[in-house]
This record gives sequence, C-alpha cells and structure tokens, in this order.
Amino acid sequence: MIIILFSAICSAQSADGPQPTAAMGKELFEQPGTSACLFCHGKTGTGGRVPNAGNLREPKTWKAWKALGGDAVYATNKIDFLLKLKTATVSLIENGSIKHNADFKPPWFHWDQIESYNALMMGLQGASAQAWLEQFPDKGMTPHIAVEALWLHLQTLDSQGVLTNSP
Repeated sequence: MIIILFSAICSAQSADGPQPTAAMGKELFEQPGTSACLFCHGKTGTGGRVPNAGNLREPKTWKAWKALGGDAVYATNKIDFLLKLKTATVSLIENGSIKHNADFKPPWFHWDQIESYNALMMGLQGASAQAWLEQFPDKGMTPHIAVEALWLHLQTLDSQGVLTNSP
C-alpha cells in the first residue's frame, strides 16, 4: 500500500515539480476571494459576479479568439491557431491583464481587433492565486505549472469543443 501511494505521488511529479492536471487547475480556479477566477467567471466558467467577464465555456467569444482572426483562421490551421490561443491565454493568466496588455505583442496577435483586457483580470497576480501558490513552497510549484493546470481546466469547461484537442 505504501509503495502504491509513493508511486502515485512520484508519477504526478517530475524533477521540475508537479505535473499540471485539470484537477489542480480546478482547485486553483475555485479559490475563494474577489481576485479569484471563480469570483469573476463563476464555477462553470460563466455567470460570475463580474457581468462582462469572459464566458470561459465559449472560447469562440474570447477576445484572444477574435485577435487571432476567429473562425476563418481557425478553419485554415487549427493546430497553429490553438497553439497561439494557448500562448495568449496563458500569458494573460500568468501576467494579469495590465502586464499582458502592455507586454504581449507578437505579430500574429491583432490588438486592433479587440479592446484591451479589463484591469480586474488579475490572473496569477491576484491575492487568491498567490495564496494558493504559497501552499506549495517545497513541492516545486511554479506559476508556469499553475497556469498550465488552469489551461487544462479551461479545456474541461469548453462547451464548444474547440479546446478539447488543443496542445
């Protein structure tokens, strides 16, 4: 029994820290507090306390989807489109909207097609996420691992089926 438990712990952790999982992302997403994902987006990715927060159940309504060229570009190269969508989304979550709006400038992201992200979008910079991260000081948890886990959780919320096979 002890060997099985130890094996399970080791399989979920690499030399660089724990492997991100959707369950880990859900735990982070559902942290309490006004700077938490749950507060703004709601438990199912929609219906939170901030009316204009993105509907996480419908990726085709996301600002990043539009800034990448939307359905027309998605139809031409789904893999490339989803890699860029993930890159943009991960940057937003890891940096929060203020830093993301200022620093995220790849040539393929068309800011002229969207409005900047609302400054309320704190991502991992918010107090709720920071408190969650501080629970793992000796376990190798990093902001990058946490945001990868959140991406995996976002895939479970997707009601349009576009993130299902994303990288």
